Amino acid sequence: MILQKMSSRNVTNNGRSSGKSVCNQKGTTLKETTLNLTKTGEEDEGCCERTLRASYKVALRLARAGRPFMDGPLIKNIMLDVVETMNPTLAPAYSRIPLSGMTIHRRINDIAENLHEQLAAKIENFLAYSIALDESTDINDTAQLAIFLRGVDDDLHVTEELLDMISLKDTVTGADILAAVEMAAEGIGLPWEKLFSVTTDGAPAMCGKAKGLLDYCGKNSTC
Repeated sequence: MILQKMSSRNVTNNGRSSGKSVCNQKGTTLKETTLNLTKTGEEDEGCCERTLRASYKVALRLARAGRPFMDGPLIKNIMLDVVETMNPTLAPAYSRIPLSGMTIHRRINDIAENLHEQLAAKIENFLAYSIALDESTDINDTAQLAIFLRGVDDDLHVTEELLDMISLKDTVTGADILAAVEMAAEGIGLPWEKLFSVTTDGAPAMCGKAKGLLDYCGKNSTC
């Protein structure tokens, strides 16, 4: 009887101890799994951010060089060829960088919108500004009006930017140029009362006494 009681107690104690050890092992495994999942999620998030930044940097390079959107896939193939030759282990990371033609198009639009917003924020603090206008004809015989902006804020910081490039489809008169300038100014929130000077390229449409831009500006209250 004594032996039976001792054996039954041992079985019970062993069962409890084994149950606790199993639970402890399971708890440790779950914690390790959670930690691994968290690390994996952080790594994936970091990888996605890096690939996104790389995509925007390539798009910016293409825009500055005036290259077509479809050069994106070509650049990606070149990068993969170089990486597979120099360090093949990095090839999967480079292959995830989105550089299709449509992606490059969206990236450049995003960059342009961001630059427009930055310029609009600076314009709000302008004390005064001036504009310079240059009209020329492209290879398609279409008149292109370039509008340059230069302004100064309260801290005397000078900002110089290309405000806009506008195509003049039909005629190129002083009235057409004035309408284009007004459209560009209203689109970014330039206050006319802070306009200090207008510089032109000396073309008749700009400086003509009868129908030139400066003549219209003299008669128009907005200039």
